[in-house]
Amino acid sequence: MISVFLACKIIIRYMRCFYRYSKLKSKTNLILERKYVNITKFV
Repeated sequence: MISVFLACKIIIRYMRCFYRYSKLKSKTNLILERKYVNITKFV
């Protein structure tokens, strides 16, 4: 019972970290895309 609870806690923590990482990645991708669009506009 305790091991199941610990496993759930670890999974939740991992999912949260993964979600945060993917969110951060998408944010940086958006910023890079905007910069790229601005560069292509100037050219």
